[in-house]
Amino acid sequence: MNNEELIWKRDSMSDRVNILALLVRSVVKEPNKVNIKEIEEKDSITFEIKTSSADVGQVIGKRGRTIRSINNVMNMLCWKDKKKIHLKILR
Repeated sequence: MNNEELIWKRDSMSDRVNILALLVRSVVKEPNKVNIKEIEEKDSITFEIKTSSADVGQVIGKRGRTIRSINNVMNMLCWKDKKKIHLKILR
């Protein structure tokens, strides 16, 4: 088993949520109020990101650049699943 296979064997639902939590917590002012729920469907994965009302703008960023970048990272992590990634920000 080569290293690439080992990396993808480790990729699980909790790993994706943990990586997303790390990315979101790094941009907010109140990281302890970040909660993430993963909903996996047939052809897509939806991540519900719950933050404090004050941090919603931080997660979205100017013109959506921050959330778009986070979405790109999550798409790269989940490319092998061939599922569309959706990020929902909740207050």
